[in-house]
Amino acid sequence: MRISRNQKIVILGIAVTAAVAAVMYSIFNGNPLGVSPMTCSYEGKVYKAGEGFPSSDGCNTCGCSADGQVFCTLKFCIPN
Repeated sequence: MRISRNQKIVILGIAVTAAVAAVMYSIFNGNPLGVSPMTCSYEGKVYKAGEGFPSSDGCNTCGCSADGQVFCTLKFCIPN
């Protein structure tokens, strides 16, 4: 059985569509491409990537980046 050029294009289109759908499903369900979620550690607690939390100064806020790094705002805080 010989596959025509048009049939090859249709098969390729279906394969690409399926791959894109799998990636989109994975991303929108919180687990991009099946990779284990990255975590951050701050003040003895573990946070998931994308999660926000208060900084230890009680004034700023922090977050956990996708690469596992903690980042915090640098607002001037008036002591209580």
